[in-house]
Amino acid sequence: MLDDGSCRICVEQVDAPETALLSKGEERQGSSKRLYVLQGGCLVLIAFVTAHALWFLHGTSKKPGYNILEEPEWQAIQMVWSTGWIAAMASVFGMLPFLFVSTLNEKVVASSNAVAAGVMIATSIGLAAEGVFDKESQTDQTSPFSSCVAVIVGCYLGIGFIKLSEYVLGDVGTGDKVSVDVRDVRRVLVVMTAMTVHAFSEGCGIGVSFHSNNLGSLVALTLAVHNVPEGLAVSILLVPRGYSKVSTFLWCVFSSFPQPLMAVPAFLFVRQFSCVAPIGYGFAAGAMGHVAIYELLEEAQESLSHVKSYAITAIAMLCMCLIQIFARQELMYDE
Repeated sequence: MLDDGSCRICVEQVDAPETALLSKGEERQGSSKRLYVLQGGCLVLIAFVTAHALWFLHGTSKKPGYNILEEPEWQAIQMVWSTGWIAAMASVFGMLPFLFVSTLNEKVVASSNAVAAGVMIATSIGLAAEGVFDKESQTDQTSPFSSCVAVIVGCYLGIGFIKLSEYVLGDVGTGDKVSVDVRDVRRVLVVMTAMTVHAFSEGCGIGVSFHSNNLGSLVALTLAVHNVPEGLAVSILLVPRGYSKVSTFLWCVFSSFPQPLMAVPAFLFVRQFSCVAPIGYGFAAGAMGHVAIYELLEEAQESLSHVKSYAITAIAMLCMCLIQIFARQELMYDE
């Protein structure tokens, strides 16, 4: 009886760890399956929304003399959402190089940041000018001077919003007592949160800019160009840390998702209260200009000389200004 009892105890002591290991392995497999199902569902949803947005934009492009301000509210909302969504999806193009390579040349990344900075600076100037000379927000009691004051106030509000977000997010922290893994996780969270918060102000810029008929699409195009290096920054942050291509893709989309999300309420608010449009234009111009000068351009100068970074930014800004002038002339011709 004693020997049998001891044998049973030995068997239990040997089998228990094996059973625990098996249960942990099954838990990992179960969590992996759930993750794959969740990622697959997100990919299907993204594909469906993107296809619908492209279909809607293709349909509106065929309408001669299309004016969003004259469309029913539901049609206008779909237009703003679809445009903002396609602009947000442009961030995915930033991860395309990582389908073929694991690292990128720092100068390539810096050059893309400089181009995005130039495009955004030019768009900020266009938004500010639109706010000053916007006829639909002016009445008999208003003048370009009062609109200019409103735009300046909006600029300060936009810059203040970015500053506040930076203050709330705080620093990444690189103290010696913090482990490398913890610093990596913290850095990922801070950078992703910062990009997501910035996307809120950019989404407001899209919504406000649709108060002018053709400026909305132009601003969305600008933000699409800006989203490419942002997606590249997300990929540079995640891929070397072991994130899969699918996870990186989803994070790129998530970082820009607030753009279409905020574009709709911003558009509806300005549509109902057109008198605040100059402040909205100034807010968008201030936020975009601050991000361009103090983030994108400074990041470009970390790998490029000041002369090269300024030259690339100036060329991109000039090209975008010419595009805006051409678009404005086309609008005046249509009217």
